[in-house]
This record gives sequence, C-alpha cells and structure tokens, in this order.
Amino acid sequence: MKKFFFVLMAMIIVGINAYSQTTASRDSQWDFFKNVIPLHKITISGSSECYSPYTHSSLRNASPNKIGDMRWEMTFDNNYTVSFTGSLRSSVIHPIMIRTPSEVGTDGQSENYRVSQHEINCSGSGFVVWDNDKMKLMLTINTSSNASGIYRWNWFEKGRNRSNGEEPASASGYSSVNVNFDLQVDNSTNQFQLSQNRIETYVSGDFHETYYFTIGGSRYNGTMTKKSASELNLSSKDEFGEWQWNEGRTRLFLKSRTSDNKFVILNNNGNLSWCMEMVKDAKGSSESTTETKDRIVNLAIAFDGTPAQNYSFVVNNDALSDKNFIQLEYIVQNRFLGTMDRNSKTVLNEIKEKQMLILTYTVNNAQRTDMFLLDGLKNILEHLK
Repeated sequence: MKKFFFVLMAMIIVGINAYSQTTASRDSQWDFFKNVIPLHKITISGSSECYSPYTHSSLRNASPNKIGDMRWEMTFDNNYTVSFTGSLRSSVIHPIMIRTPSEVGTDGQSENYRVSQHEINCSGSGFVVWDNDKMKLMLTINTSSNASGIYRWNWFEKGRNRSNGEEPASASGYSSVNVNFDLQVDNSTNQFQLSQNRIETYVSGDFHETYYFTIGGSRYNGTMTKKSASELNLSSKDEFGEWQWNEGRTRLFLKSRTSDNKFVILNNNGNLSWCMEMVKDAKGSSESTTETKDRIVNLAIAFDGTPAQNYSFVVNNDALSDKNFIQLEYIVQNRFLGTMDRNSKTVLNEIKEKQMLILTYTVNNAQRTDMFLLDGLKNILEHLK
C-alpha cells in the first residue's frame, strides 16, 4: 500500500510538472508574440537542399538529383508582417538515360544526359498570427525558375559508338503556393523551430522538370534587432488605432491584417451594433436556420490569446453593395423563446478591453485565420457615448 502511495504521488508530481512546463511554454510563446515581435525586426535564415527527381523509367528508382542549396530568409517587420526571399544558383549534370552497348543491342541511344545551369528565385509575403495556442506563419511564396545548358548524347549502331552530339536546351517556369508553418521560439538561444513544408516549382521548354526543397522540421538561427524610437514612431498609430469611417460615418470598420474581412461597428443614431463583413464563401464553426428562415452562423473567436469561443451572427445578404461579401450581425439568440437580441452594447464593452481578436473560419474547406488589432476601440466607444 505504501509503495502504491509513493507511485501515485510520483505520477501526480510528474503530471503537475508536465502541465506547468506546457503552460509556461504557451505563456512564453504568447509573450513573445504580443510583446517582442512588435518591438523588433526579426530575421530567420536557413539553407535547404533542392532536388529534381529523375523522370526516365530506367532511373526512377535512383536517388533524386541534387541541383543545389536554396538559401532563404524570413523577415518580421511592421508588426506582424513577414517577407520571404530565397535564391539558388548551380551547375549540375542530369543523367536522363544511361545504358551500356549490350543493353542497347544493335542500334540505339545509350548515353543521354544534360549539363544545366539553374537559377531559382523566391519571394513572398504573409503574416504571423496566433492560432490555436501557438504562433503560425501564413505565407504566399512565388518562385521563378530558369534552367539552361547543353544536351549531350551518344548513338550506337551494331554495338559500336558511331556518332555523338550536343545541342542547347532551356526551360523556365513560375509557381505560387500558400504555406503555413507552426512557429516556436527558444528565447534563451534565439532559435526558431518551424514545422515542415515542401515547396515545389516546375520548368518546361526543351525539357520538363520538377524542383523541390523543404523548409522546416529543424531549428534555425535568428537575429533580433530592437527598433529605434524613430522606427516605432513611424509605425505608431494615434489614439484611434487603425479604425476608419465610411463616407457617411455610419460604418466604423477595422480591416483584418490577413485578409479583406472587416470588423464593423454600425452607428444608427447612437445605437451601436457589432458586425463582421466577410467573403461570401466563408464558413463558421457551425450554422443553423431559424423557423423564420434566418441563417445563423457561429464564428470561433479568440481574444488576446485565450481559447476560442463561439459567437452567433445572423446573415444579412442585402446590407452590402459588394456581393462578394456578406454582413454578419451579432446576436444573442434564445432558441427556446425563438428570439434574437441584436443589442451589442454589452459585448462591445467587453471587447473594448481587449487588444487582439483572432477569427478562425474556412473558405472552400481551407482553414483561414484573421487577426484584428483592436487598439483604439476603447477611445472610440468613449467618444460615441
């Protein structure tokens, strides 16, 4: 019995320690996201091996042909904006088909390869957001590729090398891909852990090839430079943050940092309503339809890094002239009584104390995350009393 007691206590202590470490890790990541990123210019750099798989049937089982190293860099600046650059320059030999004279038989081409110069350039942009208790990088990476060189061959007749030759060859291509990386920082070493993503690009012309490289799955060194007072002043906002009025001053809106969606406050003779203006194909965490055929959308919303909660909105398809977007109007629904209260005073008084809103939704089954910096809302609501 005593042995069981000690084992139980050990399990409890281990569990408490594991929980504390997990909480501390989460809290340190949130602190870095909220308090470190806006005040620093941060650069993460790395190098990734770039490959081209063989396409000919006789070489498909061979190891992919390395064409060089992609050197890349991510820069965090202007608060939560991220830019990406990468480049590769190399010269390699691509075996396309290698056969001995005995394999050729009496006639045929036995050796076939290409000496190529490769140039791959990447550029991209995106954001770092707080999503599901961790930092996430959302990037669009554009890649342009050019390859040129000499195509060489040998020709055999009756087992003998009768002729050989070479001719110029070139190909080019462009690709654009959206990628997400989970991001974690080690504050003691300034090293950054990225989840793994494979980036592919294609070239076509005198030949066709796929190139690919992998970013993530490892730790990368980073540099952090504290922004000067002048740099911080340039990016600083007035007491009303990034909020803007429409022409008639009936709609006060804040644009998402990561999309064209908007957080909207409607001002109807002093009566304020909270709305979300979203792309029409956006889907929330759940939906339902009332007896009066109103469409109710529940949106997963988190404030200041806390776990997400569902907020209910009713769809108003007629409120916007731009039919690519829909207006979602906040409601408090009483399903038992069949009522919908659109008074947003209470919820806006709660939101005005927050600094950041994270909205998670899907478009065409692809998850998306919006981030709204709520600076200035408290002052705005004070002026609208």
